[in-house]
Amino acid sequence: MVIGLTGGIGCGKSTAGAIFMEFGFGFIDTDQIVRDLLNEESEVLLEVREHFGDKVCDHKGKVDRRKIAGIVFSETAELKWLEALLHPRVRKRWQKQIDGDTSISWVVEVPLLFEKKLEKHFDFTVCVSTSPKNQLTRREAMGLSENQIKARIALQWPLGDKIIHSDFVLSNNGPTAFIRQQILLLNERLNIF
Repeated sequence: MVIGLTGGIGCGKSTAGAIFMEFGFGFIDTDQIVRDLLNEESEVLLEVREHFGDKVCDHKGKVDRRKIAGIVFSETAELKWLEALLHPRVRKRWQKQIDGDTSISWVVEVPLLFEKKLEKHFDFTVCVSTSPKNQLTRREAMGLSENQIKARIALQWPLGDKIIHSDFVLSNNGPTAFIRQQILLLNERLNIF
């Protein structure tokens, strides 16, 4: 079984993914794949440097994600260019990983799952939700300003729309034990562990 895990910024997708891993799922974080592509794939680095110039690189010539984020989250055309470069490679990497071990079930964390019409790649979709206050608090704790958070949220579907389109919803408005219990209940329904 392959589950697509989505939700808004700061909703706790990675927390849910870690709990699925505790229960034996393989977990793929597509944001980590993006980081790996930007840091490790020479073809991607070359294209990024040709397009944006050295202003998005650190003193070692590596892509500085904060610098590139400052550009793409304020200029829609630049974000679309970067997504066109990265997203096909991200899908190829996650599919290769799943194909490499078909003995287990997988959870793939995809923040833009519905926005990019990727739901057809999964047996079920699960949305992690939380309050707007929790979203801001969690992301501010990671070093983003309120304006940066709101700008990124504005580029995604509203959380309510993701909830409507998902097969299942996990509420992350309590302690970790609360979301763990919901995942256990999901297992009772689907018999996935």
